[in-house]
Amino acid sequence: MSRYTVDLTGEIENKLKEYMKENKIKLRSVGIKNCIVDATNKENINIFLLELDKKFNKILYRQNMLKKLLEQLFVNMGFPVNEIVENDLVLKDFYDKNNKFIGRLD
Repeated sequence: MSRYTVDLTGEIENKLKEYMKENKIKLRSVGIKNCIVDATNKENINIFLLELDKKFNKILYRQNMLKKLLEQLFVNMGFPVNEIVENDLVLKDFYDKNNKFIGRLD
């Protein structure tokens, strides 16, 4: 165990006192130790958040790729854009064969 002398003045001392009041700590040495432990834990949280950010970026990239592929499929299939969907013969035939389909238009 090592002993250190810490010189606290002004704003840092006020922050330490506020921290000690919030956590009901009476000794400055215990307050400083707890601050050091909290600071090291925050570094672990930052690493976790960076990894989480990378995973979100991968998900967004895949979602964007899927959107582009669906748009390309839509364009290549030649779906009618300006026609009334309820009058489409293929959809009517599909609905006649599948009466229990949830997404019916009529």
